[in-house]
Amino acid sequence: MRRIVPRQENQRSGGPEIGRMSKVKGFGGTFGTTPDHDPEGVAMPVSADLAKLLDKDYQDKSLEELANAPVAALAGVSERAAEHLKDALGIKTIGELGRSPYFRAARAIADLADAK
Repeated sequence: MRRIVPRQENQRSGGPEIGRMSKVKGFGGTFGTTPDHDPEGVAMPVSADLAKLLDKDYQDKSLEELANAPVAALAGVSERAAEHLKDALGIKTIGELGRSPYFRAARAIADLADAK
């Protein structure tokens, strides 16, 4: 799966400077690796040990099943915390959490701040 990440000003299009992501460390692997010499700004997952991210009952599920799993399936997220997410933001599944514009914006800001 290919994913485009924000890059500094595009010399071809003259677009605005958005920032650059280089390496983002994840659980059990590196995610979003974009070498500085990569002109396309394409990031690809290198490896992932999802077992460290999930409760035991969900460690053998497919990615589709995980995206539809309740937020409490994430290791360290209690039923109570999942209820708070549901009540506050309407987020019920891991997929909804990952696609949430609030969390995506927060992640982008944190990554850009860390890249400085």
